[in-house]
Amino acid sequence: MEKKEALYREFAQYYDKIYAKRNYLKEVSFIDSIIKKHNRGKSILEVACGTGNHTKLLLKKGYSVVGIDKNKQMLNLAKKKLPQVEFKQGDMRDFNLNKKFDAVLCLFTVINYNLTTAGVIKSLQNFKRHLKEKGVIIFDAPLPQKHSYHADFLDKDSVVLYTRDDTKRISNFFIYWMFRKKGKVEVLRDSHPLRFYTLKEISQAITKAGLKYKVYWNFSLTKKKGRRPVIVCTN
Repeated sequence: MEKKEALYREFAQYYDKIYAKRNYLKEVSFIDSIIKKHNRGKSILEVACGTGNHTKLLLKKGYSVVGIDKNKQMLNLAKKKLPQVEFKQGDMRDFNLNKKFDAVLCLFTVINYNLTTAGVIKSLQNFKRHLKEKGVIIFDAPLPQKHSYHADFLDKDSVVLYTRDDTKRISNFFIYWMFRKKGKVEVLRDSHPLRFYTLKEISQAITKAGLKYKVYWNFSLTKKKGRRPVIVCTN
């Protein structure tokens, strides 16, 4: 556990650089459209908020946001970036804020950290407990793939390599961060055990959690298919 925390103290400082190419604007625009469609509310709970990149854009759209994350180092960065926002540490399955929101978000494949369907159901039920009447839960859940890898070259001194194999029920998703510092190459390696569910499995978990749902794709209101289902749940 100490090694893991030490790794994330290192990783946290690179997080925003690594994910700078992620289309946060597109994702927040989708979220904004969904909320306006369902309840036009302004309060959002962002589960697994990371360093607050979605939060920052949601604030600009006039939303009030509470962020929660399991990782202390990520939260420290988020607090420095957005000191006006309330951030709390907690696990998606059992946190309790004694407060309800117009929308609960859980993005960035975080639902897949639940290695059992029971964990998915427990997380969704917890989100539901924090949801106002006519509220929405929005989460993404990438579908299983065969072995895959890709590399992102961040700049001339930095590269990130991602590799995963979904042929087994539990996939070890490996991330290697390579940075050149003062003429030397520094390599950080992290492994994330994830379970990638079929759309049928996710649908069954949502139903067992007592929720209704609609499937969108790749944070688009119009696409009929894609690699990343985005699920919108309602009471």
